[in-house]
Amino acid sequence: MGQGIFRKLIGIVLIFVLSVGIYAFFYSQTTPSRDTPWAKHGILDLSAWDFRNNGVVNLDGQWEFYEGELLAPSDFQQGTRSEVSYFNVPGTWKGKHENGGMNRTGFGTYRLKVKVGEGNEIFGMKIRSVRMSHTLYVNGQVEGSSGSPTTVEEAHLPGNTPYIALFHVSNGEVEIIIQVANYEFVTGGIVNSIQFGLHSDIARVEGIQIGTDIAAVLVLAMFGAYHLSFYFLRGRERTYLYSGIYLFSLMVGQLLFGRK
Repeated sequence: MGQGIFRKLIGIVLIFVLSVGIYAFFYSQTTPSRDTPWAKHGILDLSAWDFRNNGVVNLDGQWEFYEGELLAPSDFQQGTRSEVSYFNVPGTWKGKHENGGMNRTGFGTYRLKVKVGEGNEIFGMKIRSVRMSHTLYVNGQVEGSSGSPTTVEEAHLPGNTPYIALFHVSNGEVEIIIQVANYEFVTGGIVNSIQFGLHSDIARVEGIQIGTDIAAVLVLAMFGAYHLSFYFLRGRERTYLYSGIYLFSLMVGQLLFGRK
């Protein structure tokens, strides 16, 4: 009887390891190459990037940042404004320091110009986590939002839901403006990298991430229930109780933060 239980546990461990390996493999397909260019002073030059062969990129680097202002595309008709500073994306608002920074709560506007070369293409972006509300403009048009950023705390509507935005580009340049506000969380800002690429690649990334998240939740729920059943059916051994609770905790975390 003891050997039978031992073999079952070995089988469970092997299945769990295999599931994690498969999850890691598919998730790796959604991460861009590390050799992508870096934005400098609010400009990211991707005109030499082969999107069809190299896939999506992260819009990481120095974005223009305007603290204490929620600016719309019309506010940039004359180009970069005089009060500009630069903030690294991804990066959170951790408070003021000697080199700048941003207060943990408040509001501001990010801006980035992306050069993509000539041609008519449908591009996309994947927004993962922006605390705690934002509005996304691409080439002058609202292309997405979560919550409602405001200059007044009492009127603020928080929201931090991942999504993708698709848009047409014909002039070789993409202007991205993101209004952000945070009054609730300990830190604000653009928390994770924003992915950018052809619409088909962005849709594929989104599909893989949704699929892997669902699979992870199901696997964790299955193993959590299995361990708890051992606790209730086999002498209430605390090891099974703790492991079951731990697995269900991981499942809840995956449900809440998986796509972020």
